[in-house]
Amino acid sequence: MSPEITVLMPVYNGEKYLRESIESILNQTFTKFEFLIINDGSTDASREIILSYDDPRITLVDNIENMGLSQSLNTGIHRARGEYIARQDADDVSHPERLEKEVQFLSNKLGHAVVGCCINIIDKKSRIKGSLHKPLSNDSIHDTLKRNNCIAHGSVLMRKRCLFEVDLYDESLDAAQDYDLFMRLSEKFKLANLPDLLYCWRNQSGNVSAKNRQLQNLCVKIAQDKSWRRKRSTFENLNSSGINPTSNPKPLFSLLMANYNNADFIREAIQSVIDQKFKDWELIIVDDFSEDISVQIIMEFLDNKRIRFTRNKQNIGYIATLEKLISMSNANVFGILDSDDVLFSDAIEIMFDAHIKNSGCGLIHSQFMFCEKDLKPISLGFSKTIPRGSSNLKDSHTCAFRTFKREFFNRTEGFDEKILYAEDWDIVFKMEEVAPVLFVDRILYKHRICPNSQSNDPLKKRIGHLSYSLAKYKAYQRRAGTGIPTLSRNAMSIELFKAFVLSLGLYKWREARSCFKEAVKLNPFLLMSLFGYSFGKTVLKVKRHFDPNYQSPFPAFSRP
Repeated sequence: MSPEITVLMPVYNGEKYLRESIESILNQTFTKFEFLIINDGSTDASREIILSYDDPRITLVDNIENMGLSQSLNTGIHRARGEYIARQDADDVSHPERLEKEVQFLSNKLGHAVVGCCINIIDKKSRIKGSLHKPLSNDSIHDTLKRNNCIAHGSVLMRKRCLFEVDLYDESLDAAQDYDLFMRLSEKFKLANLPDLLYCWRNQSGNVSAKNRQLQNLCVKIAQDKSWRRKRSTFENLNSSGINPTSNPKPLFSLLMANYNNADFIREAIQSVIDQKFKDWELIIVDDFSEDISVQIIMEFLDNKRIRFTRNKQNIGYIATLEKLISMSNANVFGILDSDDVLFSDAIEIMFDAHIKNSGCGLIHSQFMFCEKDLKPISLGFSKTIPRGSSNLKDSHTCAFRTFKREFFNRTEGFDEKILYAEDWDIVFKMEEVAPVLFVDRILYKHRICPNSQSNDPLKKRIGHLSYSLAKYKAYQRRAGTGIPTLSRNAMSIELFKAFVLSLGLYKWREARSCFKEAVKLNPFLLMSLFGYSFGKTVLKVKRHFDPNYQSPFPAFSRP
C-alpha cells in the first residue's frame, strides 16, 4: 500500500542532532508515511547514523556529491510516492501529533496547497527558549509574504501535485528557496498555518556567518523581485501617455555598449539585450580597437537589424567612446550596459515604463547585484533612494542600471574625460543638478567583478578615488548659490585633503598643490586641526610607552 505522506529530510553533516530528529518522525501518531532521508555528501557520521535504523519506512538516498538543499529536495519530490510532501530539517524536532493534524487539515481544505504550524524555539540542549506564532489565514499569510517569509519551512505539509504545478524548488537560489516556493504557491493556491506548536526549531543563528547572512538577504531580494515580475502587468499606462511603440519610427530606447577586449563576456551581454521583453530598442556597440576576438563575436549578431556596430580606428578610451555612442543614439531614453555585464530580461521594460510615468526625471537607476565571472551572485548592490534634502555628493547611492532622458542629459556638459575611473559619478552629480533622480527598487543588472576590474586594481582604485573627490569639488563649485543640496565647506575641505594625500601617493604634484590650496581656502583651520590631531596622537603614543593602561580624556585620541 502506498504511503499518504512522504517525509523529506536532506542531511549534510548533521550528526549532532540527527538521531533526535529522525526519532521525532518515527514516533508520529500518524503512521502511513515513507521517510526519505537524503544524504547530501556528508563527511561526518550522518550516513552511519541513518543506516543504524532498522525501520522499513526509512529510505536512504545518497547524493554522489554535495548538491545543495534545492536540488536534494527536488530529487526527493521526484522519488516520493505520497500524495503529500512533509519537510523535516535534520537538526529540528517534530511534535508526535504534527503529521496527523496537518494531513487532517489538508484533507478538509481542498483549496489549500500548504499547511505549516507555529513553532517552539529550542537551544543546543533541546530546551525551549521561546515560541513563534505565525499568521494563520491565507489572507494574512499572503500579505506577509510580500515582506518576509512567515511559514517555517521544516514544519510544512504540501500537496505534491501543487509543487509540480509551480515547477518545484528553484535550484538557482542558494538560499531563501522556501520563501520563493511559498510565494509562487500563494499565487495559485491557498496557504495556512495551524495555531498549534507542533515543531521545534533549533536556533543556531550564532553560527551563521556574515557571508551567509548576506547571501540570504540577496536571495530574499531576488525572490521578491521574481514575484513582482510575475504579477506585474505590462505597460498599463503606456497608451495613456500618448506614446505608441508600434507607431513611432524611432526606437524608444537605446542601449549603449563600449567594448575593449571583452571577448570572454560580450556575447552574454549582447544576448541579454536580444532577450528583452521590451522589443522597441536599438543596441549600439562601439569597439575601442580591441586586440582580442571581440569584433568577430559582435559580427555574429549583426543580422539583427536593431544592432548597430562601428569600430574606432585607434584606442581613444572609454569616455570618448561613450560620448561617441551617445551622439549615435536615436532614442530619447538611453541606458549604458558594460560589455562584461548582463541585463535581466525585463530591465528595459521596467526602466522605460518608469521614464514614462516620471517624465520630469532625468536619470533613473535600479538595484543591481555583484556577480562572479560565471554570474553567480555575490551580494546585493548599494543603490537606493537618496534622502530628501541630501544628494549623491554625500550619500553616493546611484548606480547601475543607469538610464537617461536625452533632453535633460543635453543640459549638462556630458562626460568629462579628465575624470578617469569616476566618470559615472561625475555625470550623476551633473544630472541631479538639472532634474530629479529616481530609484527603481528592482534588481535589473548583473555586474561582474573580474580580476582586471577597477575594484581589484590598486592603482586604478587610487586614481578613481582621486577623480571622485575632484568630481565632488567641481559639483560643489557648480552648486554654489543655486540651492541644490551640496556639501558643507568643512566636509568639502576634508574631501579635498583626501585628494591631496591621494595625489601625493600618485606623484601628481600639481594636483596635490591645487587640492591642498583649495582645502585650506575652504577651511583655514584645517591645518591647525590636523596638526593638533597628529600632535595629540604622538603625545598619546609616548604616554602609553611609559604607561600601557593610560587612557586619553579625549575620545578621538583613545581610538587605536
